[in-house]
Amino acid sequence: MPRPSHGRTLRTTAAMALGVASLGLAACQTSEPEPTTASPDTPDAAVAVLAEAGPAGAHPGETIYAQACASCHDQPELTRSPSKETLQAMNFQFLNFSLTEGKMKVQGAALSAEERGAVISYLTGRDTSSLDQWAEAMMCPADRREVDLSGEATVTTFGFTRANARELSAEQAGLTAAELADMEIAWSIAFPDATTMRSQAAIVGHNAFLPVADAGAMYAFDLSDPADPCVQWIYNTPGGAPLRTSASYGVVADGTPLLVFSGLDSTVHAVDARTGEAVWTKGVGVYSYSLTTGTPTVLADRVIVPVAQYEISVAADNSTLCCTNHGYVLSLDPATGDQQWRYDTMEDAVHQRDRGDGQSLMGPSGA
Repeated sequence: MPRPSHGRTLRTTAAMALGVASLGLAACQTSEPEPTTASPDTPDAAVAVLAEAGPAGAHPGETIYAQACASCHDQPELTRSPSKETLQAMNFQFLNFSLTEGKMKVQGAALSAEERGAVISYLTGRDTSSLDQWAEAMMCPADRREVDLSGEATVTTFGFTRANARELSAEQAGLTAAELADMEIAWSIAFPDATTMRSQAAIVGHNAFLPVADAGAMYAFDLSDPADPCVQWIYNTPGGAPLRTSASYGVVADGTPLLVFSGLDSTVHAVDARTGEAVWTKGVGVYSYSLTTGTPTVLADRVIVPVAQYEISVAADNSTLCCTNHGYVLSLDPATGDQQWRYDTMEDAVHQRDRGDGQSLMGPSGA
């Protein structure tokens, strides 16, 4: 729930944009347990393991963690991986996605669904129960439920505007530089079971549209009353896939006010800002390690989506054919999500030479 404060507060919604910090799951592992018979990739398997673990004896996930995870996550300073304590604060859903579809899917592929479930339940001690009940109490009353988009769109992409200056005028922000030394927090909000706040909100008038990565959700906040912010709608990603990019906003040619943002699974989401309903979703990953990190840009006749890659995270493994991935930029139809054109940073990788062990060295790649 939000916590209001007294004293000098920010005078406009633009100045009340939420601050964010980021962390990511690193793809680092030096030893792997032998895979066992695979079973369906669902969190339900993890719940079963949690139930079977019982209070007596070591948790079955502890051994799997020691074999498959500890070499990196027990020494985060050296590996730049999230610490074990950070993993323990993450939610069940996010860890399961990371091991099956996200940045840890290579490591997770060596584990059966039961083993993944065991290590996740060992780390979190929780099941798949939703912790979204807080939002029900924070939903706007009927007279504030309708989204008012008549105000100025001051933050429409990661750089605030397409000029990418990340700067607001005193009029837009509602305060001057001299007033920065005499401010107190207007309100704050915490999201249950979330450890990653990596995405920036889009700000339109008194509305903040905030993607929350770990929750796999976009929240529309009405900030017209700084002492009583409320939620107008919530968009949940299909399957609960975690989000990754900041939000982009624009009004497209047919008049639809569109919010566009991307997920950890390289799915682009286009949502009607008035209702929170999906206009379309589109998977844009082409290569084995494609990743949407850059914030999309909404134009009247197209949505520009940058796509990166993280193949470097597995390149140290000699059993991996490397390297074949590169980045690209897509133009999508704002009404349907259909691809209009694609620009590649380089040509597709081809065999360059034998790397010395009988395996092919591929290239170019990376950018």
